[in-house]
Amino acid sequence: MATERSVTKVVEGEPLASSVNDRFSAALVELSVLARAEPDGVLARDLRAITAAIPVIVFGVDPEGHYLWCYGGGLRPLGLADDELVGQSIDVFGPVARDAFARMTAVSSAATFQLEGVQHGEPWSLFLVAAALPDHGGVAAVAVDTSAEAAARVAQSRSEGLFTAAIEAIDEGVLVQARGGRIVHANSSVATILGVPSERLAELADPASGWHAIRPDGSAFDPADFPGARTSATGQVQKGEVIGLVGPDGATRWLSVNSFPVQLDDEPLVVSTFTDITEQRAMTETLLENEQRFRLLSASAPIGIFISDNDNDIVYANPELERQTGLAAAEIRARGWTKIIHADDIKLVTAALVEFFERDTPYRTEHRITRPDGTVRWIRARLARMTNARGESVGMVGTAADITDYVEANERLRESEERTRSIVETAAEGIITMDELGTIVEFNAAAERILGYDSDEAVGHMPFDELLTPELRPALRLSFEEYLSGGAATFVGQPFSEFEFVRKDGEIVPVELAVTESTTSEGRLFTGMLHDISERKAFEQQLEHQSTHDALTGLPNRALLAAELETALARAARGRRGVGVLFVELGRMSLVTDSLGHHAGDQVLIEAARRLEAVAGDLGRVARFGGDRFVVVAEDLDDIGDAVQLAATVLEELDEPYVVASEEALVKTSVGISYAPAGHGTAESLISNADVAMNRARLGGGTGYEVFDSDMRRWVDNRRKLDVAMRHGIDRGEFELYYQPVITLGPNEIRGFEALVRWNHPELGLLPPGEFIPLAEDSGFILALGEHILREACHQLAAWQRAYPDRGLTVSVNLSGSQLARPDLAATVAAALLESGADPRGLDLEITETILLDDVDAATTTLDALKKLGVNLAVDDFGTGYSSLTYLCRFPIDVIKVDRSFVSQIGTQSRDASIVSVVVGLAQTLRMDVVAEGVETAEQLAALIDLDCSFAQGYYFSRPTPASEADRLLQVGTLPHPT
Repeated sequence: MATERSVTKVVEGEPLASSVNDRFSAALVELSVLARAEPDGVLARDLRAITAAIPVIVFGVDPEGHYLWCYGGGLRPLGLADDELVGQSIDVFGPVARDAFARMTAVSSAATFQLEGVQHGEPWSLFLVAAALPDHGGVAAVAVDTSAEAAARVAQSRSEGLFTAAIEAIDEGVLVQARGGRIVHANSSVATILGVPSERLAELADPASGWHAIRPDGSAFDPADFPGARTSATGQVQKGEVIGLVGPDGATRWLSVNSFPVQLDDEPLVVSTFTDITEQRAMTETLLENEQRFRLLSASAPIGIFISDNDNDIVYANPELERQTGLAAAEIRARGWTKIIHADDIKLVTAALVEFFERDTPYRTEHRITRPDGTVRWIRARLARMTNARGESVGMVGTAADITDYVEANERLRESEERTRSIVETAAEGIITMDELGTIVEFNAAAERILGYDSDEAVGHMPFDELLTPELRPALRLSFEEYLSGGAATFVGQPFSEFEFVRKDGEIVPVELAVTESTTSEGRLFTGMLHDISERKAFEQQLEHQSTHDALTGLPNRALLAAELETALARAARGRRGVGVLFVELGRMSLVTDSLGHHAGDQVLIEAARRLEAVAGDLGRVARFGGDRFVVVAEDLDDIGDAVQLAATVLEELDEPYVVASEEALVKTSVGISYAPAGHGTAESLISNADVAMNRARLGGGTGYEVFDSDMRRWVDNRRKLDVAMRHGIDRGEFELYYQPVITLGPNEIRGFEALVRWNHPELGLLPPGEFIPLAEDSGFILALGEHILREACHQLAAWQRAYPDRGLTVSVNLSGSQLARPDLAATVAAALLESGADPRGLDLEITETILLDDVDAATTTLDALKKLGVNLAVDDFGTGYSSLTYLCRFPIDVIKVDRSFVSQIGTQSRDASIVSVVVGLAQTLRMDVVAEGVETAEQLAALIDLDCSFAQGYYFSRPTPASEADRLLQVGTLPHPT
């Protein structure tokens, strides 16, 4: 034993006396017995707090002599702590102590004993009060050290002081009352808890003081029912009584009160302890409310909730868990959770639990449970530990979500996906799916067959657009990006459209493609359905070829010839080039067939077709018109002479002998020629004219070819003469500029002039531009003539700018296509301006819109260079082209000149009349000036003013005049009346 104290003698004392010491010890014995019933209760806590401060040892010993409890301030001198001896035998104090224990157990009521012994060699004595525990449960005792009277008195005095100090120090209020409720003693905590000074505590019982007591249910508390009053009346301990003390201010203090009967100097007293539980009660109410909320939430939760203790026994299960398992909460507790789990999933759950408990990994499982009726449900379970305020485990809380529908749906989805995959892979149509980035994510067997790629090569590696021909890729990519950004759908969700795909081996495959969109957890997917239409396209091409080509020679037939000739004329009109039509007839074919047979005749026709194709080369197309007649269409001709030369070659080649079946066959070819300068005329008229000319050639018996109409020959001769004369005209000064005023509408002031060239031919007189400009363009002379016109116009502009410096006059000069195509045009204009000294702001350069569209990029570069010189750019004959609006904003245009053909329709019902209004509005929107050409009537003028058109020119104001007459008009300044 740690204290080296042993009992040497036991003397049974006198019967329990009425001294305070005896009574107090006996009271402590009794209180310790009561405290044993609730070791964690308020009484036990208070008793331990009280006895810890006084030199007593409160202990209990079971029938075998083992300590049941042992605490009090008397243990400290022994070097022992509270309850250190619990469980040990009384033999630790020696055999005499065992004898003393035997005597204590022999008494039937409380008795005193005097024990003597030795401690560290020093004698000592101990006064002990003992009482038997009920039902022979052992002995309860209180011991006080009485080694010496003086020491005992000192110790007693000190003990009383410590007791009083302890009573004062504890948080609980301690109130001692005599009979009738008289207050004998109250510690300071009573006044603190009750909020009333100690000297006024008696006033609390007076109803007039404003104080009254209530029960927890709010009913009034009868003073006779107070714990102290009941203990005083009955001598019984009252414990845990909850009283609400309501003060004059209406505030309520909730108290937990314990009352104990004691005897002091033969006077019965009542000791009451008070604990302020106001905050605790509020917290308890909050906890109760929270618990009620939890139970309401748990009861209505769509997920199973359960709680288990540290032994893994389920102590709570909500209704949803009962529904899932088919068992009541009591049955779940009785069976245990593991008994509910499907047999095939026990290992899975057990392994998860081991990980959860031993490695502290999160617990989350999906497994099956078996219900009493044999049905199986899938659940997703989770577990979490529950701990108390000290961090100690107090059990677990778990959830169980019924995912049966989800699992079954996934299974159905898996089966559906397998069926879909089977359908996709066996489908005759190619199926390709791509993601938002355009990457292929699905490529079925049919797509492999159609395009020659293996799915492993395509899926995850190839962009979808790489499967298309290079020409289609940019447009498809742009359209797809615009669609993803919210633009209109041009191919997604649209009907089947034809596209050309490229096989792995480079072969072009025509397909019909339709694309649908779907949204998945992985994002937006786009699935294309491909139908290989190679066979159909080949069949269509075969049918088309048969419908448009001659079966014998393979040449285009009459229907295709007319369409191709119309296209050729349109190209010629844009390029200002000629088109020749040769109508060819093989004469004496009847002689060949009569002598050698129809098969021989067919062979001659086939050979003639081959020879014609060789002669036509890249510049012509050959068609079989029917029977022994052919037509050759030749493009990009300079003049009729080129057509005549081609006809001569045709005659030479076709009249060569034909060898058929080892026999020689001869034919006599006749050719009729019709010619369309600058694409004028129609396919029908040209073929008809050529046919007429061919008949003349066949009947004439001359050269074998004939040009339609003798006037055409004269025109050719005259044209050649004009070409020669024109080249000398500049040197002879025969070309003169005329100027037509451009009028500002409203004030009718002269804004400027358009320079128009005239040819003073020495024999033919004054020729308008239409007589020689086309010839100049065809011969290339237009470049020299254009430069001459530009220089002359700049000199005249400079003269007018000097004469009328404040008028802001302009002079317009027309540029030809050949000039615009020259890379040095800007340098030529700059030289003319520099030479003349004209301000470039007064020079307007006019270009027809058809010229602009020949080479858009080159035209843009040239016009930008001209704009840098400071000149103005105008589009002449606006509206006669077919792509005016497309490129209007692309070029740096300043002025739009509306063609006279539209102005002439003003005031009529023609739709062309509305074009002027549209053009004026468009120019105003684009902040361009508008000049209406060809104004000839007052009605047209009035309409243009109503349209808010800015400028106009035409015969209504003035015809083109020489420079001297134009100068006279400038001196007047305005044109008030038409001339």
